[in-house]
Amino acid sequence: MSKKNEILDFLLKDKDYSEKYIREEYMLYRILNYGESFTIQDFADELYVSPTTVYRSLNIVEGWLSKYNLKLNRKKRVLVLG
Repeated sequence: MSKKNEILDFLLKDKDYSEKYIREEYMLYRILNYGESFTIQDFADELYVSPTTVYRSLNIVEGWLSKYNLKLNRKKRVLVLG
């Protein structure tokens, strides 16, 4: 199973959607499932949050990805490396 599929498996398991990390899971799902990159402002507009909140959420996402030896590239656009 590829790293992407392992992560998507984790995201798609039955979850209690009152959990704390819904925004971060959504962002990770979007980054992995759509072969395009996103800007910080794209996420801020889509999620109705500030760019600062997006940065904080991406720090959490990056921690999750590090478990799979993957990194986020945040230069101009957000995408997964590795």
